[in-house]
Amino acid sequence: MDRIAQIIKNSASLNALNRQINEILKLRDRSPEGKELWSTACKRFREAFDDLFFPGGVAILLKVGAFDSSAIQAAIDFLVADPVHFRSGYIKEDLWRKVPKWTLSDNDRDRIEKAALSYLDKQIRRDFWYMCRAMARIGTPSFWQQVEQRLCSENALIVKRASYLFAYSQGLNPGEQLRRQVHYEVLRKKYGEN
Repeated sequence: MDRIAQIIKNSASLNALNRQINEILKLRDRSPEGKELWSTACKRFREAFDDLFFPGGVAILLKVGAFDSSAIQAAIDFLVADPVHFRSGYIKEDLWRKVPKWTLSDNDRDRIEKAALSYLDKQIRRDFWYMCRAMARIGTPSFWQQVEQRLCSENALIVKRASYLFAYSQGLNPGEQLRRQVHYEVLRKKYGEN
């Protein structure tokens, strides 16, 4: 099994363990047996977490910051796989922050750009804006052409996300200005104008 498939499988396993905890949580306060079941489910999750949350666990994740080439390859695979599990958003934020500092081969850059383009097809999550900032620094003209093509999509949500990312093609400042405006609009809709 290749590493990307393994990342996806590990993420599914973590999500299954997390669901067990949440299902058993309803029983926790009803009896000592319920509390024991919940405690056991939590223990299983904690014991499995390091092996499942990132390829190679914490040891490899720490090497990403030290610019270890094999760890960077694991990190690129993680971004391409784009798993969604407990703490994965925080990990992706951190990786996207580090991407501009990595020495990337053409193949690595292509894979990073593929990972970034995949964000246009998904709901915006916490790591979206970190991806945008990274691509403002490393995106190639070919990448920005692909983003611009997505501005013509028939799907309004893809167009919206592509427009957010495309603002970063002009640099960090224009992109961040748009991000702040979007953030303000979201808060205004959520809490009303006072």
